[in-house]
Amino acid sequence: MKKVLVAGAALMMAGAMVVPAAVAEVNLSGDARVRYIGTTGYTPTGLDYGDRFKSRVRLKIEGVAKGGAFAKARLKLASGTWNGEDSLGGIEVDYGYLGLPMGAVTVYAGKVDSGLADFSDFFYNGGGETRVQAAYEGEGFNLAGFYQIDKEGQATDDDSSVGMVASFAPADNMNISTIVWYFMPDSAGNTADDGIGASLRFESEMDALGLEAELSFKDEGVMGQNLNDSGIGGYVGLAYEMGAWTPGAHIGFTTDGYAPTEDYGFFMIGGDSPIAVRDFGDADSSYWGALTTDYAVSENITLTANLVYLDMDDMGFVAGADDEALEVSGGIDYAVSEGARLRYRLGYLTVDDADIDAVGHFAELRIKF
Repeated sequence: MKKVLVAGAALMMAGAMVVPAAVAEVNLSGDARVRYIGTTGYTPTGLDYGDRFKSRVRLKIEGVAKGGAFAKARLKLASGTWNGEDSLGGIEVDYGYLGLPMGAVTVYAGKVDSGLADFSDFFYNGGGETRVQAAYEGEGFNLAGFYQIDKEGQATDDDSSVGMVASFAPADNMNISTIVWYFMPDSAGNTADDGIGASLRFESEMDALGLEAELSFKDEGVMGQNLNDSGIGGYVGLAYEMGAWTPGAHIGFTTDGYAPTEDYGFFMIGGDSPIAVRDFGDADSSYWGALTTDYAVSENITLTANLVYLDMDDMGFVAGADDEALEVSGGIDYAVSEGARLRYRLGYLTVDDADIDAVGHFAELRIKF
C-alpha cells in the first residue's frame, strides 16, 4: 500500500511539473542562406581572393510564459567562408534577452536586439548589446530609455552609455522619431571624452509618394577617430510608386568625420552588401546623389537598379586627398517559393584618383523557416 501511495505522489508531482510547460509557449524559427561572391579589380578588406562561397544558418528561439513574460534568443549555428576546412565556426549567440510586459511598458534585459533603441541604418542599427531598456508603446507615441555596457572595464569603470528614443505619428502614414545618446568611455586605456549623439528622422507616405529624411550629429568622442570636430550627416530620399515601377532619388552629406553605419547605402558604395568597396564614412566629408528604381515584373520577380555619385573630401582623413566615385549597379529578386528567395546583384564602381575599376557580383539563396 505504501508503494502505491508513493507512486501516486510521484505521478502527481510529475503532473504538476508538466502543467506549466503545457500552458507556456515555445516557438522556433530561423533563416539560412548560401552565397557565391565574385569580384574583379579589388578584393574586400582582409581577403586575398576575389571569388568565394559563404553560408550561414541561424535559429531563433522564443519562449513565452503564461503571464506574458518572454525570452528571445538567436543562435548562429554556422557562418563563414568555404575553404575546405572547418571554417564555418561554432555556435554563436547573436542576442539573448528576457522581456517583461507591464501594461503599455515592456522591460528588456540582457543581450538585446530589439526595441526602440535600434534606430536607423544611418545613425545606429545595433543588435546584441548588453542593455537594460524600458519601452512604452502607446497610441501613436512610443518612448524608450536604456542603459547599456559597451565594453566591460574589468577592474576599472566600464565604457557605457545611456539614451532615450521617442517616436510619434502626427498623422496617418507619417512618423517622426528622435534619439539622444550619451556615451561614457571610462574603461582603462580609453582616452576618448564623454560625448553625445543625436538624430532626428522623418518618414511619410502620401498616396504614391514616399519620403524619408534624417539629420544626425555625433561628438568627436562618440566617433572615436581622434577628430577635433563634431560630425554632422544627413540625407533625403524620395520614391514614387507608378504601378509596377517605383523610381527614387537620394541626396546626402557627411561633414567632419561623421560616418553612417555600414548598412546604409547601395551595392558597391555602402550598404549591407558583400561587394561593397567604399563607405560613406571613408572621408572627412562626403556628398552624394543617387537615382534608384524598382520594377515588379510579376508577383515573384523584382528588378532593381542604382546610379550613385559620391564626392569625398580628405579621403582617409588626409588633407587634400580628395576623390570621386561612381556606382552603376542592378539586381533581381525572385521568390522561388513561399519562404525562399533568390537574389542576384551586379555592380561596377570607378574611383578616380584611387584608380579603381571594380566589378562585383553575388548570387544568394535565402530561406526562412
